[in-house]
Amino acid sequence: MEFIDILTEDGKETGIKKERNLVHVDGDWHKVVQIFVINNQGILLQQRALTKKSDPGKWCASASGHISAGEKSIEAAIKEFKEELGIKLDKEDFNLVDTFKSPSVRINNGNKIINNHFVDLYIVNSDIDIKNVKLQKEEVSQVKYYKTEEFCEMVDKKDDRLTDTPILFKNVIKYLED
Repeated sequence: MEFIDILTEDGKETGIKKERNLVHVDGDWHKVVQIFVINNQGILLQQRALTKKSDPGKWCASASGHISAGEKSIEAAIKEFKEELGIKLDKEDFNLVDTFKSPSVRINNGNKIINNHFVDLYIVNSDIDIKNVKLQKEEVSQVKYYKTEEFCEMVDKKDDRLTDTPILFKNVIKYLED
């Protein structure tokens, strides 16, 4: 059972820890990491496993996950990247480019999922060969590099193949433009 640190709506720690599944039922604010690999091949996206409760089969960040209670953001980023893609990177490979609020509500199989996230957005500038990726099948069905222009067009057109996280994708595009 995974526990999550609960935050106030302005991102301050409350000292409360709660089971992960209850956090999404109650709509509690909490932190997640979103990691994007960006290199001369493009932007590495993962397609979420069809068994996921939220956004099954949709394309999203290279790797992502919740920050467990007591865990540091960078530790969660390293852990999620290794778990989902089977590649161990060092702390220095991750560049924290932004932290922002990303509230959303999803309905999956009739269940309401409230995602009140504070997102720590990490960029990894590394030439990761897809042949070396070992997918965590419970989380990821496949990965693919998208050319930057194609990714930006998908976001601009609100392509329904992408997760419904426009704030996240717009922050990635902002990073690309800077």
